[in-house]
Amino acid sequence: MHIGGDAVLQTDEIIGIFDFDSASRGRGTLDFLKRREKSGRLIQSHGDAMPRSFTLTASDMVYISPVTTETLHKRLTPSAHQALETEKKAWIR
Repeated sequence: MHIGGDAVLQTDEIIGIFDFDSASRGRGTLDFLKRREKSGRLIQSHGDAMPRSFTLTASDMVYISPVTTETLHKRLTPSAHQALETEKKAWIR
């Protein structure tokens, strides 16, 4: 799945897609993103564009993207979208 810039992710690797603006308001999320950046596990694929979302993968990488969460969700195949929703429900419990 193309997430912006030169970044393409395998849909089965995606754990979650998050809105950058709303998620980055929380101190815990900012700390998480800073730790990923310091450890080299954060990829900024937004270039000069405003970051709109970030995606967490099973390989513990975070990709910051100029593409909105809504658009990225539409790009998921139906089976990948269903798997992501199932995973999200498991995290909530």
